Amino acid sequence: MDKKKISKTVRCIVGIAFLIPLLIFTLLLMGRTGWKQLDTDNFRIYHHMWSGDTIVADYYWDGDENNMTVVIPDEVDGEKLDSLGGAVWEGQVMFNIEIPDDVRKNGEFNFTVKLGKNIKHAEHFYYSEQFRDEDYGIDFKVTCLYEVDEDNKWLYSKDGRLYDKKTDRPVGYIPEWQSQPL
Repeated sequence: MDKKKISKTVRCIVGIAFLIPLLIFTLLLMGRTGWKQLDTDNFRIYHHMWSGDTIVADYYWDGDENNMTVVIPDEVDGEKLDSLGGAVWEGQVMFNIEIPDDVRKNGEFNFTVKLGKNIKHAEHFYYSEQFRDEDYGIDFKVTCLYEVDEDNKWLYSKDGRLYDKKTDRPVGYIPEWQSQPL
């Protein structure tokens, strides 16, 4: 073999030897997280590329008090939304309704949240939550009453609360102070 062919072969082997660890590192990092965001104008959504889980994390309310109904779509970008809050990366995200800074001073916000037919899991959300805006020294409260599409196979709602169809038990953590009817 001539020296030029040997030199090209050696450079090719060195290049491949460099790229293989880089490729392995990239695949491990992607496999570790596997999450991508599928944001819309009103929602922050996470989709896990390997498991197919799709979590609704946040709803960005526009501040219009005539628009207090949140409709969780069945799909975004062809991915079925199947969880209201849940595990993302190394922790948990809670379904949250983001209230614009300029209307927080109004104090209390009551929403109806309509879940579609694909939501299977609802573990990280709230029915009613007190918030403190430290920047403005304002306390405000967000209350959510839930409704579920009648075609949903996993959940149903009664008096604004979510229930598991299989066990007929309430879904989600309800602190003692929230145990009273909303």
